[in-house]
Amino acid sequence: MSLWMRHHAEDHSSSSGPVCVRALGTLFFGRAHCQQDITTMGYDLYGQALISLNTDIQDAETAWSLSVVKSAMVLELYEMIAFNPASGWLKHAGGVGRLIELRGPWRHQPPEARRLFEATRQLIALESLAKRKRCFLESSEWKTIPWALEPDSKLNIYYLHDILCDIPGLMEDANMLQSSELSPEDFTTHHTVLSENIFSCLKTLYEWRVSWQRQNPDSCWEVLSTELSRSAGTQALFPIVFQFTSLPAATDIALYNAVLLLLLRLGFQVIGPQFDFSLAISSPQDINYGPLIPPGLAPDARSVAIEICKSVDYHLVDDRRGAGAFFLLFPLRVAWQALHPASPEAVWLKSIMSIIADSTGFEISRGLTRNDVIQATD
Repeated sequence: MSLWMRHHAEDHSSSSGPVCVRALGTLFFGRAHCQQDITTMGYDLYGQALISLNTDIQDAETAWSLSVVKSAMVLELYEMIAFNPASGWLKHAGGVGRLIELRGPWRHQPPEARRLFEATRQLIALESLAKRKRCFLESSEWKTIPWALEPDSKLNIYYLHDILCDIPGLMEDANMLQSSELSPEDFTTHHTVLSENIFSCLKTLYEWRVSWQRQNPDSCWEVLSTELSRSAGTQALFPIVFQFTSLPAATDIALYNAVLLLLLRLGFQVIGPQFDFSLAISSPQDINYGPLIPPGLAPDARSVAIEICKSVDYHLVDDRRGAGAFFLLFPLRVAWQALHPASPEAVWLKSIMSIIADSTGFEISRGLTRNDVIQATD
């Protein structure tokens, strides 16, 4: 349990804090230890937590508080473990996003509020991705104001989150191109603008990757695969896998590859087979990327997905499996989408998703190889 969650369990400034944390902890323990009676208690506590959170939101004194945001974040994690119904996590991600948006970027300048904002920003963006709807986090004020008092506190990974927050808007614009109401002139204009925006976003992503490598040299190397890879299939699909200097380094690269896959898919969808994603950057020659693919040089989307697959062993080693699995969920989903569903790699990934669900309690992992989980309706 994270430090902020421990504090929230003892926070009585709002009524929802303790019961939300109890619901999450009870469900997690029941799922992790296959104790159905304890799991059922977690379900019961969840009902109480929803009522309590709703009461806090309707209270003028607590509705804007950081405590209410924390309670909503706790229930967001609860839904990722419960994963019933399938869209539950989306509703809570949207709820957290709405609370954050109503509070405004200035309320997230104090260190504690900023750290919570940083912790939930990716999930808010994923909710918008799932709906293919523009995210309020794409605006410049949400990318600058929370860090304005301490600019150096904005870490490299948060600039990658900036790019992720732009993609839902690109998806919405791509959907608009398919509208029958557009005149040929409007279609041409929108198509040109969107194509330029996709290239611009891809260029920013590649520049981020170059900057990251300069700051993290020699951060990845190849090793023999572990028993985990072989347990997920009848053959060792990846006899050589990646080792990293740290979990943050591994999760940074996995998220970068996931964002890259989303942009490649958009590029081919909007621009077509002539989309040349290598043109977005002239990669510096003085940087050694080790076994990782340099920006702009991936031969295809499949090779990017395979790079994510080769990081699974590192993420899921016992001493970092919980955190590693959590940060790997989204990249694995995007990698699976980039592969043919009947391919050995996709079948292997599906097995890995089940291993994550069984060993960490994140039941949502098992559902990530279903097409409807990321295609929620409003």
